Amino acid sequence: MRKENGRTDRLTRQVYPKEELFRFVKRDGEYILDESGTLGGRGFYLHKDEATLHKAVEKHLFERLGKAPLSLDALKRAEELL
Repeated sequence: MRKENGRTDRLTRQVYPKEELFRFVKRDGEYILDESGTLGGRGFYLHKDEATLHKAVEKHLFERLGKAPLSLDALKRAEELL
């Protein structure tokens, strides 16, 4: 029996299955949404929840973690997928 690994939500520090998380990757000085989960480079995960997403933006999580802002296109796309 194979155990599925979870990923940690960087805001709440809770572990969730990958399917329940958004992955954001730093590209060209800003964070973009990695919908396929295959983009290279450093990234982090946030739970697919409207409150979590907005709280991360409000607390400037993207700027603190990677010294780069969240792309407005990435924010809009993440809101559409909720």
